[in-house]
Amino acid sequence: MDDLDKWLRVCDAMVIFDPLSPVLSPERAPLNRKVVVLPVPSWHALFLERGERDLGLTFVGSAKRLWRYMPLSVLMTEDIRFTAVFGPRRAVEVPDTRSYARLLARSRGVLNVSCHGYGVHLITGRVWEAVAAGSLLVEQDNPATAMVFAPYRHYLPWTTVEDIVQIARFIDRRPDLAARIADEAHAWARRYYNGDRFWAALLGHASDQSSGRSRGAER
Repeated sequence: MDDLDKWLRVCDAMVIFDPLSPVLSPERAPLNRKVVVLPVPSWHALFLERGERDLGLTFVGSAKRLWRYMPLSVLMTEDIRFTAVFGPRRAVEVPDTRSYARLLARSRGVLNVSCHGYGVHLITGRVWEAVAAGSLLVEQDNPATAMVFAPYRHYLPWTTVEDIVQIARFIDRRPDLAARIADEAHAWARRYYNGDRFWAALLGHASDQSSGRSRGAER
């Protein structure tokens, strides 16, 4: 959090994904009044392109941390349709945003690990990218994601590796239901987390901050 604390001192506003971020803790008041919690939409054309979904469950990202590598190493030994793209393979197959978006669009489900340390879970950009791409989000269970999407209606939460295995099998057995959940999430995000709402909230926050400074100067 040291870097965030430094930025708080000099920025006019800080946008974060996570409604439960430690930066919002009372210990960081009053500086964290600059913080605005907003979903950052991924409604870019690359993530909206559609094609054949020829992959089952997919993970793409860094696997350097133990809490990512351990479940991935087990999943790659299971008899499920699972694609893990990390390390050198990631550099070759997903070198840019276009290829990354195409991989998500090919996947019926996208596995995400919200853990970022012992007891620390964060909403990551992959949540919004998977939803924009129309893939079923398979998200490590955490309270923050459940504040912006409804579990089992908009995404499938997991706690253990066995949960992921069963979800991967579900996606294969019932691709229609997996697609239905993904479509529900996409429609929900389109309605409530679109670009217009993002900019309206951010500019409204900036206006409130400016008004507060003006009132303080008048005193």
